[in-house]
Amino acid sequence: MPKRKSPGKSFCIFDLNVPVVLARNKGSSNNKNSTEKNRRKAPPSKWQGSKEEQHALLKRLSSIGYKTVALSHLVHGRVKEHDDANEVIPNSFMSFEQQEPSSQSKKQKSQDIQDTRSKSIKILKRLDVIIEQESDLAHYTKNTDAKTKAILETYDLIALSPQNETVLSAICNSSTLYYADVIILDYTAGRGGVQLPFKIKRTHIMEATKRGLTFDLPYAPALVDSSKRKSFVQASRQFIQASVGVLKPKPRIIFSSGKRTLDGRDYGSLLLRSSQDMLNFCKVVLGFENTIISRAMTEYPSFALKRGQNRKHGKVSCHGNFTIKVKSENDDDLSDSADGDCKDANEGDVESSNVANKDDGEELLSFDLHTGKGDVTMKEENVDGGSESEDDSDDEDGFLRLS
Repeated sequence: MPKRKSPGKSFCIFDLNVPVVLARNKGSSNNKNSTEKNRRKAPPSKWQGSKEEQHALLKRLSSIGYKTVALSHLVHGRVKEHDDANEVIPNSFMSFEQQEPSSQSKKQKSQDIQDTRSKSIKILKRLDVIIEQESDLAHYTKNTDAKTKAILETYDLIALSPQNETVLSAICNSSTLYYADVIILDYTAGRGGVQLPFKIKRTHIMEATKRGLTFDLPYAPALVDSSKRKSFVQASRQFIQASVGVLKPKPRIIFSSGKRTLDGRDYGSLLLRSSQDMLNFCKVVLGFENTIISRAMTEYPSFALKRGQNRKHGKVSCHGNFTIKVKSENDDDLSDSADGDCKDANEGDVESSNVANKDDGEELLSFDLHTGKGDVTMKEENVDGGSESEDDSDDEDGFLRLS
């Protein structure tokens, strides 16, 4: 079996949507009257999972090369008093480091200390908000009440999940929306739970990108439920097609893990994939080029986090095009600037600019349309150039297998 390539030292990757473990796994739900919609409607009030379960997720992410992750909390419509980030996401998780066995020689311990430092990950707090009515967006403007502001400012990243096209258009075109950094493309929220609840249009991409927003496409729902895999691919292709010709500024998309539950069970680390798995899958199945996938896992998440940081310090404006220069953890690697709509009120890391990115004429999203006029065939490819095979079973090795 071919060996998978591990991420390079300078390849700092992100998973900006890792839901906290809300309860101990107890297998499938026995309540036949409980529907998917009702289960989604029940907002979590306080974290009640075990530290062992949460640390297992972080350990897995650390072991496959992730350097920055965001633990996410889900609410519906607007936040309440018990949704404070310090309450729903325990601070004990914010300093996680992968531990090594203690029974080792001095030389081994010295080496392990260096390895542990390199494996330590930065943990942030993210808020996911399901928006079903346009009126709910009023709670995420600068004019919202002081209590809501105080709660929202405890999060490093705020993501909105529009449940219909009216809400999506309002998010993308709003000139007053302030507490928003990411738009979630939830392909499980549409009709039958297997499609987007809206159609992505070019105007949505253009306006959202100008305002500094980043799109988020989670992959875990497609792994845990095979009926959602086709909708995952279709959502990706819909975003790609709507992005054609949008170059100034260029659309930004990130890939995160997202929801891991099915029938009341949290599948945890079984659904987490390495950067090389993501690179391979997004190229072969979704149609992205390697450079775009790399940016989606490095530069664009950095952009979203920088916007969130500036928002917490009151440095984000909703008018004009501005540039955020994102520097990676490797001091020698300064990524290309990404146009957005984040204005720094003072001099600092954010500069006002109307100059687009210079990528030597490279198109943002290169994709192939050889997927047929109807169904999309799920295919996968070995990292080292193995043959492609059609995915008709959960028993196959690769990205789609729960192992």
